[in-house]
Amino acid sequence: MDKDVVLITGATGFIGSHVAREIVRIGKYKVVAIVRETENYKNTDELSREEVSLIKGLFYDGQVLDTVFREHKVKYVIHLAALRGAGKQGSYGEVNVKGTEKLLESSLRNKIKRFVFCSSVGVFGTIPSELPATTATRLNGDNKYHKSKILAEAKVREFIEKGLDACIVRPAITYGEGDDGFSATLISLVKTGLLLLPKKQNRVHLLDVHSLAVLFNNLINEEKLQVRIMTMADESPIRLRDLVNLINRFYFGKNYPDYYTISPHLFRALYVIFRLTGCEQWATRIQLISKDWYYDVGTIRSLTGVQCANTEQSFLRYLKNAAV
Repeated sequence: MDKDVVLITGATGFIGSHVAREIVRIGKYKVVAIVRETENYKNTDELSREEVSLIKGLFYDGQVLDTVFREHKVKYVIHLAALRGAGKQGSYGEVNVKGTEKLLESSLRNKIKRFVFCSSVGVFGTIPSELPATTATRLNGDNKYHKSKILAEAKVREFIEKGLDACIVRPAITYGEGDDGFSATLISLVKTGLLLLPKKQNRVHLLDVHSLAVLFNNLINEEKLQVRIMTMADESPIRLRDLVNLINRFYFGKNYPDYYTISPHLFRALYVIFRLTGCEQWATRIQLISKDWYYDVGTIRSLTGVQCANTEQSFLRYLKNAAV
């Protein structure tokens, strides 16, 4: 008997490659991935070795979608692809919002069993207005990417009302093999001794990418969803200083020097400077380093059967694997 098909967008990305590998590892479904028409695009060789069927094109191209749904028995869609920075592939509105809408339309028209949308805790803003942030916390689109995720979530909710079986996952900042984002930058700054820490012992809330991949696999296997919107992160936040010490001990056998600290006033000044000079990425990093941000993951633990990771244990494993 032919296997049902899971269509994944964004499978070549950091999160997407882990999700694709997890579903292939379980072996219940065939995986089809829409990938950009770029020669030697990242992770495509690995996905091919995993016997993922690669369809070249853009996930928001109507002709590509018609071909995929016509030629494959797509029963589940995991939508991970999104524009994060300015580029040639289109605007935030075109890709993240209208593109998501086109994929939703195709999914509803072809009567798939479930649509899983990967949003972001960024819908709460870089720093949530309340801690821990819950699904009831006020949404705050404080940059173009976060705004686009809020609008895309609204599209998913519209299609749920139309009868599409869909859910929304809001992952925290992820770490793991292949990471080139916040956690990789943090490690680099610690190793070079360039990280400045706040005097306050602030807490951050990360997410082991493997746990997230398990969650996506579980969600396409759940017969009946008990919740439609959920936030995913590790089991509890961690003090940034503890995480930095963990990294420094791994590489140098001792804690990070205490004298690399600055006052909140200096962090605020740096934030303003980066904003005024258009360095949005570094303005965001200043906020993430200097303030508290964490989330309520009680729903995940009680309803999805996913074991949230212990950050210290999982991050140390990540460091060891990266060093091999």
